[in-house]
Amino acid sequence: YGADDPARAGLVVGVDLYLYLWFVTLAHFLATRCRVGDVAVIFVAVACAVAVLTFADATWGIAGGQFAGDKRAAGTFENPNMFGDYLVTAFFVTWATAAGGRPVVYLGLAPLLIGIYATHSNGALMSLLGGVGVFAAAHPGVWTARRVGVLLVVAAIGLAVVGGWHDQLQQLALERFSGSRTEVGGAALKGADERLNVWQDVAYDVVHFPTGVGPGNFNRDGGAVSGDYHAAHSEYLGMLAERSVIGLPGWLGVLAALVAMVGRLGAAVRHGYRPF
Repeated sequence: YGADDPARAGLVVGVDLYLYLWFVTLAHFLATRCRVGDVAVIFVAVACAVAVLTFADATWGIAGGQFAGDKRAAGTFENPNMFGDYLVTAFFVTWATAAGGRPVVYLGLAPLLIGIYATHSNGALMSLLGGVGVFAAAHPGVWTARRVGVLLVVAAIGLAVVGGWHDQLQQLALERFSGSRTEVGGAALKGADERLNVWQDVAYDVVHFPTGVGPGNFNRDGGAVSGDYHAAHSEYLGMLAERSVIGLPGWLGVLAALVAMVGRLGAAVRHGYRPF
């Protein structure tokens, strides 16, 4: 690595290994020593309680701003985007738990949606919509001739609306994306501009440090182009900058293995397997 701080890089790698071992151990105990359904219900209950408490703090200040000091729900993460990721994960865990034979758990979806809204995180909202979209696209019942026909009709109507009111819709979008960070979709343009500047730092590091700047060393002293100290705002670009073309395929391999595992689990469910 071209790390300015090798000790920091070594520490980050050590933390990565620790978290990996922790995850494998947790997965082992969940699979062999626990009642997974009960664990999932407890996880959902905790997530819902935190979501409701944080929403109430952001709206009415019942905890004195401890969970939402900047009027964006952050929970115990001190970062609304990370808290949003946690709640989105909890949303799909809740959905899976309910669909797996505990329908009462569907009640947890509403407080989690409220919590996600309170974060005002555009990334969390996109993750939620993307996950629901992937589920809908992968569900075998969606691709019937009748439903595909309905989707095509809706798409045609949408194109007609955009074509007829293009200028008005563009103005509305610009106003929304230029709004406050406390609004859904707000500050999207500002956020995009910030990310583009940081991504120029990624491009600089890839060219000048082909073997990577080292884990935890990206923009440590301010970006070479932007002067910004923020992370890459992208796991993939961050991996590329810090761990080069050697580390990025490894990260993609982990994701591919998870996708393959989900595929095998889906096949097992179709043959009668039930996790709960």
